[in-house]
Amino acid sequence: MVMEPDSPQMLAFLLKQVKGINKSTTIIDASFIWTEPNSKRLKAKVTIQKEVADIGIALQGKIVVEFVIINDQCDQCKRTYTPHLWRAQVQVR
Repeated sequence: MVMEPDSPQMLAFLLKQVKGINKSTTIIDASFIWTEPNSKRLKAKVTIQKEVADIGIALQGKIVVEFVIINDQCDQCKRTYTPHLWRAQVQVR
């Protein structure tokens, strides 16, 4: 996927990857925190709200979520950009 850095689409995609935020948790506000561009890290400040089922009280809190950018290529791209391709020959006698 290609997304602009610090775009709302990227923020929505990254927040879907967080395992602690589920359907019972509501995201009130989310924004990026500035980090050094060469650090390969993105930080987001997220305000979440969750209702306690028995009492009917809503709890709200702010968390900072840190994402690490890992560059990787798919297997097909690795084969096309590598000048030496490995092929196997088997000889049965």
